[in-house]
Amino acid sequence: IISDLTTASRESRKLNLSIGLYSQRLSDFPSEIVAMATSIYALGAGNEAEACEIAERFGLNDAAYAALRQITRPSPRGANFIGLYRTDQGECLQILTNSAGSIARWAFSTTAEDMRLRNALYDRLGCRKALLLLEMYYPDGSVKPELERRKAKLGDMYDSGQMDDLEATLLEELLAKAEALN
Repeated sequence: IISDLTTASRESRKLNLSIGLYSQRLSDFPSEIVAMATSIYALGAGNEAEACEIAERFGLNDAAYAALRQITRPSPRGANFIGLYRTDQGECLQILTNSAGSIARWAFSTTAEDMRLRNALYDRLGCRKALLLLEMYYPDGSVKPELERRKAKLGDMYDSGQMDDLEATLLEELLAKAEALN
């Protein structure tokens, strides 16, 4: 597979094709394929050793290396990443932020709480109405802080089995708000 992928990487430009490869580990990519890459995106490093490997392999300067080490999970303000672009004019290295609106954040949230609520609303309201409702009441793209707030409000009365109840209550509140909007 690696041999075929390497050949395809070399020959794809002749056919005006682009190949996109993605992985959480830089070591998944053979050096020959990395050397031919024209657009490289580093969305972070899991630890110091990975940051060093990425910096060495792509020749990152000190500022880019420092930025790589500071990249965290996406937030409502966006997701930082490093873009390295190789052109016939030379290389361009940029530290960028990919920002998304609250509907996109809701659509792509992968936290368990958000997915359960979003999917329940999809089932009851349809995709568009559900996302608009979630955007209206939780524009940061997550209900996790609201659930944590409610959990803290219960204090010592909270037990781990109540999270389902908190989520069910939140779902019913949102469905009531959706009904009121109609």
